[in-house]
Amino acid sequence: EAAIGNHSPFPTPKNPFPTPPPTETASLDVLEAYFQHLETVLLKIGYLYPHTAIARMEKFRRLLHRASPSPEEVKMLRGILRQTEWALQSLQKTVNDGE
Repeated sequence: EAAIGNHSPFPTPKNPFPTPPPTETASLDVLEAYFQHLETVLLKIGYLYPHTAIARMEKFRRLLHRASPSPEEVKMLRGILRQTEWALQSLQKTVNDGE
């Protein structure tokens, strides 16, 4: 009887989550601008409510500070926020044009 082993045609990586090379961490000013933008968008879409925004945003701040994002990563996140705002404006324009 043959032994059963891993005979996958795809090699198994030695470390599926390699440690990335050290990168520059985004400055506090860059992060704070992101948090302000995030809060604005989350209020617009109804994820945050004015009476809970401070507590929720503190959780987002802790999360992102733990992640230590690079300036490029923060730019990517802000791009998502800008695209969300664009989509909201486009949707609103479509709704207004249909009235």
